[in-house]
Amino acid sequence: MSCTGCKRCETICPENTPISELMHLLKEYEETNDFEKIKETYQRDFRRRTGCVNCGRCLSYCPEKITIPYYILSVKEDFA
Repeated sequence: MSCTGCKRCETICPENTPISELMHLLKEYEETNDFEKIKETYQRDFRRRTGCVNCGRCLSYCPEKITIPYYILSVKEDFA
């Protein structure tokens, strides 16, 4: 995953999900493997703001061709 944080995906998200912030959180988890810290951050800062419904609209806006819904739903499942 190579999210650049451009936020193009967020302009089309019908749920206003903070995609770039969640992708950054996931990258931080991959780098640190600190599950408890990332889970705490997710629950405190993002749980109520993560409304992704897997509509896929963001996919055509991502210049890196990241499968955004897959990653966002993984974050929701892993850290909820």
